[in-house]
Amino acid sequence: MRVAIGILILGLGVMAIAVGVSSFRNEAQAQSPQIIGISASNGLIALSDERGDTHQQVTLVDPQKQTMAVYHVDRASGKVTLKCVRNVRWDLLLDEFNGANPAPREIRALVGQ
Repeated sequence: MRVAIGILILGLGVMAIAVGVSSFRNEAQAQSPQIIGISASNGLIALSDERGDTHQQVTLVDPQKQTMAVYHVDRASGKVTLKCVRNVRWDLLLDEFNGANPAPREIRALVGQ
């Protein structure tokens, strides 16, 4: 339980830093997500992405648990809203999903000929 609370506090701290950093970034930098912090103690990764003038998106990734969480930070109020949490372990075991042709199995078959 203490670890979970520590991770939550760390995540909120990273988001607070992200909000502060975002005010100093120029428009060209806002076009792509940037890693804004990595915790050396537990490997938690935070990515920040500008979402127009209204909010910022912060994604926290826990490689050990293979889980990600997405938050939106409202610029006007500072309110942080959890948008989703997902364990990606099973996603990463898929060979293909929602992809365009040729599918990986079709390419594999062509290479095998």
